[in-house]
Amino acid sequence: MSKGLGFPLWKDLAVKIIKIIRDLDIDPTVVEKRDLMEVFEFLVINQGRKGINNMLKEFLKISENSLEIPETHKNLIKLGAPIIYTTNWDNLIELTYKKLKKPYIVVETIEDFQNIQLNTPTIIKFHGSLTHPDSLVITETNYYERFGIDSPFDIRFRSDLLERSILLLGTSFRDYNLRYLWNRTQKTLTNTLGKKLPSSYFVAVEKDIIREEVLKKNNILTINLGNIDEFPKFLQYLADNVTI
Repeated sequence: MSKGLGFPLWKDLAVKIIKIIRDLDIDPTVVEKRDLMEVFEFLVINQGRKGINNMLKEFLKISENSLEIPETHKNLIKLGAPIIYTTNWDNLIELTYKKLKKPYIVVETIEDFQNIQLNTPTIIKFHGSLTHPDSLVITETNYYERFGIDSPFDIRFRSDLLERSILLLGTSFRDYNLRYLWNRTQKTLTNTLGKKLPSSYFVAVEKDIIREEVLKKNNILTINLGNIDEFPKFLQYLADNVTI
């Protein structure tokens, strides 16, 4: 969802950083052919984590008054979801809550879980936050360290899977950490109670029969919009007609 505001994609971030670092003898187009976590692993090895973190903060951090919040983000907040999980590092969702003068809580660290309050929307930064740059999941090593089922973030997500329907928006849902958590939670529920997880919904902008069948196995139903231009209209419709 952040792409529409001019925020670079992960691949574009890697290209930008490679171009800035003059002593790297690398053609930026190599990014097209490599795993991006491997590329960032290389960049951190060569430049240090602090240097890469500073570049990411420069590219992604925005101030409260620096842009007009788009309708897509406003409509996302208007849905009234009690919890928003995001793997994005930027602070657009937080800024949207501020602009709309709505209360919210951000969970960026383990300590933040103690601040969660009943009836106050919670944003859970699943892959880290610019506020705590060392928490960002950007390298292969970061991903392997993050992968699992027993971190407080994973435990909370699995708990929500057991009791809530999840609406997957603006994601390809290719993150193997999330898919692993979903699969393990479904398997646990099936083995203990013989039941399925509550139905969840994946919003797709293009038809993909293979993905639809695989997701359906875990009781994730696909809402196919046909193309990306329908996405803002869909969110507008939800905001006008659905209360979570």
